[in-house]
Amino acid sequence: MEASGLEVEVRPAIVAVGETVTVAAEFDPEDPEDDVRGDNAHDAEPGDDRVPGDDDSDDSDDAHGDVPGDEHRENSDGSDEGSDEGSDDGSDDGSDEGSDDGSDDGSDDGSDEGFDDSSDDSDGSDDDSSGSQSAAVLSIDFGDGSGSQPMTVVDGDEDEVEAVATHAYADARSYPITVTAVDEAGAEVSVVVPVHVGVGSARLSGQDRFGTANRLSREAFPTDGSAGAVLLARADHFADALASAGMAVLSEAPVLLTTTADVPAGVLEEIDRALGDDGVVYLLGGEAAISPAVAQSLESLGHRVVRIAGADRIETALDIARFVLDAGLDIDEVVLASAGNFPDALAGAAYAASQSAPVLLTAGAALDPRVAAFLLEVGTDVDVLVAGGTAAVSDIVVIELQALGFQVERLHGADRFATAATIAGERFDDAHAVIIATGANFPDALAGAALAGRIDAPILLVGDTLPQSVRSYLAARTGQIEEVYVLGGSTVVAPAVMAEIEEILGLPGAAD
Repeated sequence: MEASGLEVEVRPAIVAVGETVTVAAEFDPEDPEDDVRGDNAHDAEPGDDRVPGDDDSDDSDDAHGDVPGDEHRENSDGSDEGSDEGSDDGSDDGSDEGSDDGSDDGSDDGSDEGFDDSSDDSDGSDDDSSGSQSAAVLSIDFGDGSGSQPMTVVDGDEDEVEAVATHAYADARSYPITVTAVDEAGAEVSVVVPVHVGVGSARLSGQDRFGTANRLSREAFPTDGSAGAVLLARADHFADALASAGMAVLSEAPVLLTTTADVPAGVLEEIDRALGDDGVVYLLGGEAAISPAVAQSLESLGHRVVRIAGADRIETALDIARFVLDAGLDIDEVVLASAGNFPDALAGAAYAASQSAPVLLTAGAALDPRVAAFLLEVGTDVDVLVAGGTAAVSDIVVIELQALGFQVERLHGADRFATAATIAGERFDDAHAVIIATGANFPDALAGAALAGRIDAPILLVGDTLPQSVRSYLAARTGQIEEVYVLGGSTVVAPAVMAEIEEILGLPGAAD
């Protein structure tokens, strides 16, 4: 959260008893802003905005080539064969937000976002001279009776200060953390942010899709340099990012987003923060999806870059799956989803990520022969989970798989919301955490599947209101589900929806 030039982020936003929580603060007294950047940072941008440098005329299907039979299918969102409760935009065509042509209409400036302290790779313990260069003083009260204490300055000058502090809580409840900054003139400003210990709900968002992905990265890898790798996907198409969810968990990596032409500054900072001095950046997609200039810029900063790319999104997903297999992981099941439909792919990817399993993509009308060949290469002892109804992946695909000797199970519901709830009920019956995302568009949820897999949580989809299918799933697990993460700001998932979820589960949170 931010007020009067003091910006504060708590990570993780929900922490276990005894687990270290990191509080990072930036103070710039010359740049007072009254916006909120932790809970409601998406207010100016509903998540369906245009990525900088993304031309509306580009309908190159993720720069990989079009998916056969997947163009602008009406009512083909995967499961939606009826009306979508809480319907997204009324059309609910599921065709990857308008045929996946990258026409996200808005004004993502790619500048990232909520909060990046990532320019500093310190663990907070260094005592270099940067602290003495700043006239501002930052202190923190963790709200548990431990009293006020100074924060460690990790970077700063007379104009701006970055500081951190860490703490562990002994009891499970919510605590108000108060950060206070005093400038050289003696003017004081304070920001209060909650931390939920043991149970609670939290909104994870940034100023745009890049910032939201960065925020999820900081939630999953709160300690600087703790990520094993970074997966970088194009921001205006869903397929590569979702197909990589299992790889992300296996590699201890966040999924971050980029434009085709260059990496936003805030994303570069998060890559540096998450990786530290070691690790590799995997580029997901070919050079038309992520340009050679992106690879060159990362290499110039000292990162090792590996590109995983196929001729189209289906082949890229297969190459990502081969990465998982080459790592020596034994897999019992793969998830198969429509290459042109994000809601069902998203819900299926969360389950795949929890198992570090591959997500395979196919055109809806028939099984892609490359997918069939890959599955036969893996062996018929691997089961296939089809995510979504026949409008997304036809019965012909299922019949073809069965004819090849595979056991196939289809999980779906009456609409995208019910499909996600069905997958959650069948595969996450004992979940203690859930992730909530909008069913209307994909940008805020692109990196969510990787986080879901990391914490073994399903992704549930909501509209302007809470769908009955989601309400039923949650109500049946009151007392079991202790953590709720909402992806995106208040214009993406309304505070009223978040408040209703908290009420159903009896959780403290920050609905507004």
